[in-house]
Amino acid sequence: MSRTSKKNENDVVIKKKKKKDKIDISEFIFEWNNVPGKDEKGIRNYLRDSFFIDWSEKAKIEKSKDNKTITASHNGHKIKFEIDEVGNLFNLKTAYGNYITGGKISEQLRDGFYLNKVFVPAKTEVKKVKDKEWKLVWNRPDGLVDIYTIKDTETNAPDSIMIYNEGRVFVENEDAVKQILIIRKKDNKLMVYDTIIIIENVVASITVDFNGVKSDFIINNRLAIENIIEKDYMEIFMKALREKDVEKIINWEKSVKKEEKEEAEYITMFKERIKELIKEIKEGTTDKEKIDEITGLFRKTIRKAIEDGIIEKIMAKDALTFLYNKSRFPGIVYRLRDLELAMLLFDSGSVICTGAGREEFVAKAKDHLIEKLKEFDINLKSEPKIELQNIVASTMFYPKINLDMLADYDENTEYEPEQFPGLIYKIAEPKTVMLVFRSGRIVITGAKSVKFAIEASRMTRKAIVDAKALILE
Repeated sequence: MSRTSKKNENDVVIKKKKKKDKIDISEFIFEWNNVPGKDEKGIRNYLRDSFFIDWSEKAKIEKSKDNKTITASHNGHKIKFEIDEVGNLFNLKTAYGNYITGGKISEQLRDGFYLNKVFVPAKTEVKKVKDKEWKLVWNRPDGLVDIYTIKDTETNAPDSIMIYNEGRVFVENEDAVKQILIIRKKDNKLMVYDTIIIIENVVASITVDFNGVKSDFIINNRLAIENIIEKDYMEIFMKALREKDVEKIINWEKSVKKEEKEEAEYITMFKERIKELIKEIKEGTTDKEKIDEITGLFRKTIRKAIEDGIIEKIMAKDALTFLYNKSRFPGIVYRLRDLELAMLLFDSGSVICTGAGREEFVAKAKDHLIEKLKEFDINLKSEPKIELQNIVASTMFYPKINLDMLADYDENTEYEPEQFPGLIYKIAEPKTVMLVFRSGRIVITGAKSVKFAIEASRMTRKAIVDAKALILE
């Protein structure tokens, strides 16, 4: 444990914008209408694992007559579950018109949710209920539904909207330690879940064996990266020609550094010729001879640009599956937009997969890679090997945390608030490093599996409770 003088909590403001859909790992606890009754075991297990109490098996579980409250009690101890089917989550002080666009959830609204510790995917459907009121409906892959409501505040502050969650359960014990559970509706049942962790990133290594593989794109058992790139870019160009959409695959920016100006003159010439071709295509006056001439010029241009390491001066980034700039990075960046991840592919066959939202996405990415290599007549003789390297996840402990008390309690912590606002908590088994913030946010790094990330999260929560490091307001 190390620590310096405490820094004013207002000195540091952390803001993180949502860049992609996060995957929540949720655990079913009980169906509200089956308690008391057959789902009591789910409540007892939850109390044991999340509140770390030893009397959960002996607890008396009762429900109020209005069906709104469940209590678990034993020897004067009591924990209360209170349902709030339509509860105000937070307000956003900005014009709601910026958030509701064309029946889809906008990036600004997703950022607003994220900053308030609520995660909704881009595929969430937006339904207008009435003037100044909308519903966000996320039909989850497992058949469950998450629903949120947006309303104008209708106050003197017109640039403000209120966000409601249709389905939450507040859990609180006698020490005012709180947790928030979420209700997901299915077939008129109120299924209560605990969001254990949010997966931020799964990083894995994939080893591809090129030994014995015969292909024009394999030289001495290594991937011929520049030949791969040339073929791939040529196919993109030819497809754009067939679809008469060449304009979209060209980078039209003119920002060329002074020292690059001479070597980039061939790119300027190519773009001028392409402009002529695009004009002729639109007018319907182009011919095969002109297209063949431009195609040959494109091949020469990309070859030279690959050698010079300035291929991005020609091709529009959004048009590419492979990104390559040998002056900045020695491998290929292979982006899989449907899985929202990237693979860093080196000529040796070593691959780093990063950005995955789940472990199984890595396996899907590996299958994508195998199919992509087949396009270059690279038929592997053995299945690539996957090894998970790091899972980054986050969780929320809703009471604020006294980091000084936690640092005093456990010697496996480092707390230097003048250098970093969070406390670093090292767990030996499973080997992980936890970043604990006063707000209650906990970031998990270094886990080799989702199971280990969940285990580390629970161990950290228990350490916080045992240290009595909760700020009870």
